[in-house]
Amino acid sequence: MKTRIKIAVLAVLGINSLVSAQEKITTENGSKSDFIYKNGEIGIGTNSPTEKLTIASSIVGYKSLLSFKELSNNGDNAMGLDWYFAGASGFPWGATARIEAARQNQSASFDLKFHTALNGVLSEKVGILANGNVGIGVPNPSSKLEVKGDFRIGNGGVYNDLIFKTGTPFSGTNGVFEIIPKTMPGSGIAKQTTYFKNASHSNGKTEHGVIIDGNLGIGTISPNAKLDILSRTDKVALRLSMPTSEDAASYEIKWANQNNNIVHRVQYANTYYDVMTMNRTNRNVIFTGGDIGIGTTSPNAKLDILSKTDKVALRLSMPTSEDAASYEIKWANENINVVHRVQYSGVYYDVMNVNRANRNVVFNGGQVGIGTNTMGNHKLAVEGSIGAREIKVEAFPNWSDFVFYEDYQLPSLTEVENHIKEKGHLKDIPSAKEVEKNGFYLGEMDAKLLQKIEELTLYTIEQEKKINNQNKEIKSLKSQEERIDKLEKENKILKTLLEKVNQLEKLINKN
Repeated sequence: MKTRIKIAVLAVLGINSLVSAQEKITTENGSKSDFIYKNGEIGIGTNSPTEKLTIASSIVGYKSLLSFKELSNNGDNAMGLDWYFAGASGFPWGATARIEAARQNQSASFDLKFHTALNGVLSEKVGILANGNVGIGVPNPSSKLEVKGDFRIGNGGVYNDLIFKTGTPFSGTNGVFEIIPKTMPGSGIAKQTTYFKNASHSNGKTEHGVIIDGNLGIGTISPNAKLDILSRTDKVALRLSMPTSEDAASYEIKWANQNNNIVHRVQYANTYYDVMTMNRTNRNVIFTGGDIGIGTTSPNAKLDILSKTDKVALRLSMPTSEDAASYEIKWANENINVVHRVQYSGVYYDVMNVNRANRNVVFNGGQVGIGTNTMGNHKLAVEGSIGAREIKVEAFPNWSDFVFYEDYQLPSLTEVENHIKEKGHLKDIPSAKEVEKNGFYLGEMDAKLLQKIEELTLYTIEQEKKINNQNKEIKSLKSQEERIDKLEKENKILKTLLEKVNQLEKLINKN
C-alpha cells in the first residue's frame, strides 16, 4: 500500500470554520497553540506566516520540522508529496510533481525519488538509492552517478560549461559519449576542454576524433607537450595490447640500454621484435626491419607514401599554422610531374620539378648547396668532389681563338721566360695563392689554358719551321761534304796516276 500526504490536507483541517482570521487554534485542554491561521496562511511556530504554510523553530542543533510516518509494515510501502495544478475549466490534471520515499524489498533500506510530469504523464526523473547511487533518467543506477541523456556542468556562464552529450545514432551505430568545448564568439578563444566525437563518414564508417586544447600528462602533473608520458617505475612507457591478452599481441615504446635508446617494438606469442630504435645521445634513428607504408597497406619500399584522395603526398608545416610556412611534395600536370614546393603566407613557390616521363629534374629557383650552406652567388655550390663523365659549359663568350688572329702579338720565349722568373707563373694564369684564396671559374680557366696551348702551338709551328730550314741547310752541307769526299778520292787517284807517269818519265829518260 502506498500513502500520499498531500499539502492540500492542511487546507481542510476545518480552520475556516473553527477560528477567526487572526486567532490561534485552541487545544483540547483549552490552551492556545502555536498553530495559527492568519489571512489565509497557516503558521506553525510563528505568528506571521508568509506562505500558505510556514513552519518556524528556534531549536539549536537538528530537529525535523515536518515528518511523515507510515504505521503499517505491509510490503514495499512508499510515502511522498504530490503537487496538483488545475487544468482547463478548473479540472485538476492529477499529480504533476512528486517527492517519494520508498522501501526496498521490505528491508530497512529506503530510496528517495523525484517525479515530474511531461504532457500530463508523471514519471521518475531523479532517484537516490539507499546505497548512495544517484540516477538521472535511470531507475536503478549501478554507479554513484548514472545519467541517461546529456548533462552540463558549469558556473552559470554561457561559455564556461563542460557539456557531456550523447551522439546521434546513424547507420545502425549508437551515439557515443562526447565532451563538447565552447568558444566565445568574437574573441576567437576556445576553452581548454577535451572533445570526443562520433561522426558519420561518406562511406558509412564511424570516425572517432580526440582534440585536446592544451597539454595532456600521463604519469606527470606538469606536461611539457601535447602528450607527455613519464614512466618512473617501468621502462615501458606505452603499451597497446590486443583485447584478448597481453601475450596475444602488443606494441610497446620503451627505454633500453641504460635509457640511451628508445625502442619501438611489437610482441607476438611472447616473442619481441624491435621495429625502430632512436638513440638520445647521437640522435640516430634505425628502422630494424620491414617497410613503412603511409596510405597503403602493401608498401614496396622502406618508406612508401600513397596519396589517393589528395595530390599532396607529403606536407611539413610550421607548428603555428599551415599558412605560416610549409613544404610539400605533390603530383601536378595530370600526375606527370612530382613538384617539391614551399609555401609562405599562403603563396606557393616551386623548388624542384621531377618529370616521371622523361626523368628530367628542374630546379625552379634559388640556390642549391651540396655539403655546404654557403652558396655565395652560385646556383650550385658543392663542398667536395664531383664525378661526371661529361660537363658542358654553355655559350662561353671569351674563347681563345684570338691567338690565331694576324694582329695577335705572340710574346717571345724570352718574354715568357722573364715573366716566369719574375712572377713564378705564366702570364694571364692566376697564381697558386690567388686560386687558394678566390678559386677559379672553370670556363674562364679552360679558355686561359687553351690560350696557352694555342700559343704553345704557334711556338711549336715556328720551331718546326726553323728546324725544317736547318734540316735543309744540313742536307745541303751534307751534299757538299759528299762532293768534297768524291773530289778528294778523285784527287787521290789522280795523284797516284801522276806518280806513275813520273816514274815512266824517269825510265824513259834513262833509256
